[in-house]
Amino acid sequence: MPTAHTGRPLRIGLFSLAHVHAETYARILRSRPDVQLLATDPDPHADAPHTRGRSLAQSLGVDYVESYEELLDWRPDGAVLTAENTRRPALLARLAARGVPVLTEKPLATTSADADAVTRLVHRHDLPLMLALPVRYSSDFTRLQQDHRAGVLGDVVSVQAVNTARLPDRRRWFTDPALSGGGAFVDHLVHVLDLVDRLTGDTPVHVSAVGNRVLHPGAGAVETAGLATIGYRSGTIVSIDCSWSVPETAPTWGGLELRIAGTRGAVEVDFFRPRLRGTSRRSGLPLELPYGTDLDERMLDAFLRRLRGQEEHTTDQDLTSAARLVQVVEAAQESARTGRTVAVSATPDRVPA
Repeated sequence: MPTAHTGRPLRIGLFSLAHVHAETYARILRSRPDVQLLATDPDPHADAPHTRGRSLAQSLGVDYVESYEELLDWRPDGAVLTAENTRRPALLARLAARGVPVLTEKPLATTSADADAVTRLVHRHDLPLMLALPVRYSSDFTRLQQDHRAGVLGDVVSVQAVNTARLPDRRRWFTDPALSGGGAFVDHLVHVLDLVDRLTGDTPVHVSAVGNRVLHPGAGAVETAGLATIGYRSGTIVSIDCSWSVPETAPTWGGLELRIAGTRGAVEVDFFRPRLRGTSRRSGLPLELPYGTDLDERMLDAFLRRLRGQEEHTTDQDLTSAARLVQVVEAAQESARTGRTVAVSATPDRVPA
């Protein structure tokens, strides 16, 4: 696997500014003296001009080129891929052909067929790949893993999860199924599924889900609210509220909470709990300011450390998990569409991280 030189700044290419997280990643990487950042965002879009492309890059203080080919010719040491969901597999293929290690937004793909194709491609090119799932870098989750391994919880019986947020309408493609592959199921099931996967190493076997467009009915042809119940091979049951149900006037974007019941104990974790709370003098609305560790910053640091050879790549593990996430989301979409419990396609077992 390629490893960047340790004595110079890493060249990081930001491939597309489509995702709402692209701005955050750009600000973090731009602030690091050990990173040289270059961006491009050439794909057609329906967003306001100042929110995409060269205009956005300039506002972020990030150097910009007009095409993916120009960015590839710059020979980046690593790529952060933040394109629309359905456009990512094709871009992953271009990056793999050039041997560029990738941190890609989730999901890996929007169909199992595409996820399988990406997996084969990554293996063929021996490409280091990492999925952008920052909550796994939380110190709260590390403690949860340690407690579970120590037997504090016993066997996990159930997980009740809430991962809700505002409608991501700053980017119109989120509600365009041709570009997003779906709505709330695609956007928010994956974070909780990843945590359960890493905590238990268990295999999801069936999904029952409901979804609707009662919230934000004019937003597009995707579900804006969703609830999925996933059954695992061990008998564990996981329920996830993944809705875009947080009001625009709420003091924060949303959050992620887990309530875990085991045979020996139970625990509740609110991963975004540390906040200063108050009221805005200007608007009179509630105000919340987060503090503590920036999980995006910690995730990006892990990616950079892997590029420098300071941290082991876990591509095979990440690929197995990423493909499994796609299969569960696909099953949830089918269940919501048909009203039936849907089996999850068979995936290889994996030892938890």
